[in-house]
Amino acid sequence: MGKIKASIRPTDQMIERVQNQGAEFFGKWMALNWAISFVATCEYAGYGPKRAQELFAHIRSEFARNDEYGNYDYSISKLQPEIERLLNMDMNSFFHTKLTLQEMAQKEKKKHESRQPTIRESIDAKKKLEAMQNLMFSK
Repeated sequence: MGKIKASIRPTDQMIERVQNQGAEFFGKWMALNWAISFVATCEYAGYGPKRAQELFAHIRSEFARNDEYGNYDYSISKLQPEIERLLNMDMNSFFHTKLTLQEMAQKEKKKHESRQPTIRESIDAKKKLEAMQNLMFSK
């Protein structure tokens, strides 16, 4: 009897699901990095809530202005001189982390594996263990 080889052809729904998962992960990653940068900036500058909110509003208006351009390369060309002036650095080296999809997936998997259980999960597990012990040792 011969071996049957199966090849899975991804459906449009499978492709869309993977794309959505990638977009969701990227969104979380960007939000985390943006939040870290924002909080670090406010802490470094000694901003309280009022100044932090003013800075946040200014940054959002800059995002909106660059979104209006609708051109990533144009926005980079506008920001490049400021990055060079402020940091003496090229935009290409501004973000040094370049993860592949596989590396992002491994990082996400490792994060979930090392996650500590919540208090509710710990209580539920303890109750289940006690119930199993009662069943095993009751006469």
